Amino acid sequence: MDFELTDEQRLLQDTVRTFVDERILPTAVENDIAHRLDRDAIAGMAELGILGIVIPEEYGGTGRDFVAEGLA
Repeated sequence: MDFELTDEQRLLQDTVRTFVDERILPTAVENDIAHRLDRDAIAGMAELGILGIVIPEEYGGTGRDFVAEGLA
């Protein structure tokens, strides 16, 4: 069995890591303390296609596998 990530999975992992570093981490502590939901961050996740990642495309998801969901 091959446990290596595919190029697509690596790209997803790198994309999500960059998103978190740039958009989530800078305000995470402040948002947590203030009990604030960062709607812009959620919109950014939607733009990246990581919300509903395993939902089939015909239902509005990206149709990726559960490995991709775990990586995200």
